[in-house]
Amino acid sequence: MNHADEEFKKFKEMERTGVSRFPISLDRYRTQWYALNNLDAALKPGGRFVFSGFGQENLHQVKILTGSGLEYLPVEELRRLLYNHFTYVDLHREMIRQTFAAPFDVLRHLQQTGVTATGQFRWTPGSLRTFERDYTERYSADGQVFLDWDVLYGIVQK
Repeated sequence: MNHADEEFKKFKEMERTGVSRFPISLDRYRTQWYALNNLDAALKPGGRFVFSGFGQENLHQVKILTGSGLEYLPVEELRRLLYNHFTYVDLHREMIRQTFAAPFDVLRHLQQTGVTATGQFRWTPGSLRTFERDYTERYSADGQVFLDWDVLYGIVQK
């Protein structure tokens, strides 16, 4: 059983026992934008919130090569901020490596999943060729290229 399965089982148990006024589960792509003060106000004492988000190393290959990407808090800083609002914090980090046939497939995957990893980066035919060359040189193994996801899983309790 992987960590995500374990966290889901914890969430289902909290849901079954009615630990909070309402267990909140936001999708992992939006969690990082949810204001802690709003969450703190939404939970009654003893209420729990289960979430996932991303860490600093998320999609770092693309960020390094384009100079563009989202900024995430260091895990320890996030943990400190959570402890300022909640009595219990359980935060775990998992690095997931995904492989692709070519660098262009990485970009296509990010586009299809709605991830805006390159932000305001402006692609030209030349910048795409450079990206593909550099990506293959730096981030390939066994005939494939790889992309790293830095995923955070957490549970907090008020």
